[in-house]
Amino acid sequence: MVDLKKVRRRGDKPAPTDPRRIFDRLPKPEGVNDLWESQGEVLRTWHERREQRDVVIKLNTGGGKTLVGFLVAQSLMNEHRIGALYLCANTQLVDQTLAKAREFQLPAVEYETGSRPLPVDFSNGEAILVATYRALFHGYSKFGIRGQAVPVRTSVIVCDDSHTAFADIRNAFSVVVSKKRHSDLYLDITARFRDAAEAVNRLGTYDRRVGGQDLGVFEVPYWAWKEQAAGVRELLERHVRGSEYEYQLPLLLDAFHAAHVLIRSTEVAITPILPLVDLLPTFTEAPHRVFMSATIADDSSLIRTFDADEDAVRSPIAPASLAGVGERMILAPALTPVGVKDELTVARALCERVAARGLGVVVLVPSEVRAKRWEGAGTLVMKDEVAKAVEALNDRSSGDNGPYIFANRYDGIDLANDACRLLVLDGLPQGANAYDEYRATALRGSSQIELSLAQRVEQGMGRGTRGAGDYCVVLLLANLVDWVSRRGNAALMTAATRVQLELGLDVSKVVENVEDLDATVGRCLDREPDWVGTHAEELADRAVESPPPDESAISAATVERRYVAQYAAGDYEKAFQIAREAAAAHSDDRLFRGWLLQLAARAAYFRGHTSESVDLQTEAAKANPNFLAPPGRSVTESLAPVGGQARNLAVLVDSYAQRAGFLASLDRATLPLTGKVPAGIFEEAIGLLGTHLGFSSDRLDRGSGTGPDNVWRTDDGRVFVISCKNEKSADSPLFKKDLQQLLIDAEWIKEQYPELRRVPVVIQPTAEAVTGLPLKDIRVLTFEGLGRIVAAVLTISGELAASSLTVDGLEGLAAKLLLKHSLTPAGFIEAYLQPFTAKQKTASKDGA
Repeated sequence: MVDLKKVRRRGDKPAPTDPRRIFDRLPKPEGVNDLWESQGEVLRTWHERREQRDVVIKLNTGGGKTLVGFLVAQSLMNEHRIGALYLCANTQLVDQTLAKAREFQLPAVEYETGSRPLPVDFSNGEAILVATYRALFHGYSKFGIRGQAVPVRTSVIVCDDSHTAFADIRNAFSVVVSKKRHSDLYLDITARFRDAAEAVNRLGTYDRRVGGQDLGVFEVPYWAWKEQAAGVRELLERHVRGSEYEYQLPLLLDAFHAAHVLIRSTEVAITPILPLVDLLPTFTEAPHRVFMSATIADDSSLIRTFDADEDAVRSPIAPASLAGVGERMILAPALTPVGVKDELTVARALCERVAARGLGVVVLVPSEVRAKRWEGAGTLVMKDEVAKAVEALNDRSSGDNGPYIFANRYDGIDLANDACRLLVLDGLPQGANAYDEYRATALRGSSQIELSLAQRVEQGMGRGTRGAGDYCVVLLLANLVDWVSRRGNAALMTAATRVQLELGLDVSKVVENVEDLDATVGRCLDREPDWVGTHAEELADRAVESPPPDESAISAATVERRYVAQYAAGDYEKAFQIAREAAAAHSDDRLFRGWLLQLAARAAYFRGHTSESVDLQTEAAKANPNFLAPPGRSVTESLAPVGGQARNLAVLVDSYAQRAGFLASLDRATLPLTGKVPAGIFEEAIGLLGTHLGFSSDRLDRGSGTGPDNVWRTDDGRVFVISCKNEKSADSPLFKKDLQQLLIDAEWIKEQYPELRRVPVVIQPTAEAVTGLPLKDIRVLTFEGLGRIVAAVLTISGELAASSLTVDGLEGLAAKLLLKHSLTPAGFIEAYLQPFTAKQKTASKDGA
């Protein structure tokens, strides 16, 4: 047989470096003749910018990212004659990536775990090594740790789906002690910080968290961590062999001073302020790094996670094309006559019917706790079971259609075609780890966290469509409906998603009943031409622009990276200056300013300037009430400024691009006021009710156990100081113990704001109080009165939402409606509040 390799022309012709020419020379799989227009456009632009070290390439899911990444890697490998490294989020994606390489006969080899050396073809510069991020980022990396071995050289590192890798990279540098697996170690560590919790008046919360009764995150104060860090490090090293943090601890050993310590009921997490990627010279010294990303609106996390160049993030390469954008019918049952109360029931039934049609159904929930709402409706999938569930859905011959419920898995799940035709997102995403949850809590409402939320929501909605020819129905439930209905939040998403959201939510508003909702879903699943054509036209007309970079987010991420670089190196003075100056520059974002002030306070403390640190930490706690005041300092949040009641209400309504979403938000906010719920949930609902009344509403205690439960400030100089006693039995009067804290709170308001007229209010089932209590000027809002207020607010909000008026017109209408329903401050007191009536003290199950 003729050996064709012997007749191939050799010569000294260099290997091509233009990625499009490389593609031209490749064997093509059946059905592929040329690059897609979007791929060609991206590769041409990259070739023009190939001298840049960091490049961000953004392509829609299904837009051919993998081939583009391979061609870039082959180009730079040809140029430098050094092996290229291609990183994926997980082993499943490694397999898919290698399969794509085989299709085009590209020289790719797989990373092998264990003690085997790196493949020879990669080391000789003849192949692209495909591996997971974890293969590179761990404490015994074959690629070399700074100061321990000569690092492996690469021509380029391609980070595929880099926007999904943020949690994996952080976890690679984090020591996590599981309470379930290492109970004694968990209890030993948490016991060391109990005194610190008591010193900042959080002992009750701390004990509940450690005891498993509280699901939040407690950040150990940095001053307490400095005292205990050495002892905890020694403790961890004694238990490291065979532990789940064995491969992480070596990367954190010399950086305990630059770590957060976060305690949850299930674990203790010790995690760096930002991932210390400079410990892996193969990554930080690579001559080229290419970050492949979906077309998300915010890429600032590439800076925080990978220390990517800010100019690269600011100027990504993205085609002006819709290639890869799948079809999504995005519906919200809460916006239909189904309403908030029945949305879950309707969604569960719809999941069952779609699965019965032989189509895959997936539900994404933010947590295992949230998954309990879906008991009996499908199979809950956790951790190691995820890959098996994804495989079962993708294997259409298995007959397995779900529904599968995935907890907190908004990325890394690829479900093409019939594997997922109905996707349910039940609530706003939560963090992927303790740090994400901590940051989300600390910055909730800040522009920094809203951008991150938008990205997570988009990732979640992208699980069911994996390319331009794919389609899926997406149901949005719970507070996710409220979030996407607001103008500011929708604006954070990409153009294609915004168009699909607007179209789907408009469709939701004209759905008439449950049967109509089923029929509407069927129009997508049955490929009805009217729906398919409408979607295609809307998308083509309005979704071709690329999202502009968010300069504020890029600036904030860059500041945090600069701070960590100096802080981790022990230059606390420079770190302090960076954070202090940035805090002044971000004065318009109060919560993020507090975040930066705490970083400055931390640096001041570690450089020995304790007094300055205490002052800065106090300032941080005032700016961001989620942060702790130093021991001995008491910080009570100031009352928020107040505007005109009617104007406040008009601005609130107008903040919703989807005004039906405003009504759904109000329905959801008032639901806890109609039933017996825990005190914290009830107080949160009362706070939201105050906002929907147009008052300035605050919860000054913020979970600390001191300060008023709720405060409503009005535009006529009044302040309602509210104590919630919703958990009292229906016939239980007000007792002395119920009144003590309210009197203290009212006196504090008098001292701090002598110009305001105080109206102390108790919310409880009955208007009765035992005799002998000092009840002068104290009013009661009974559950009956509260019900009338809720009904009036719903009526007013319905009229405002139904109008097409702008803010000024809404303000005038709101003023008339508030007066009509006696919800001006004076009318509110007259119509809904009443004095207590005396009742002789008797035995009660609530106690005396």
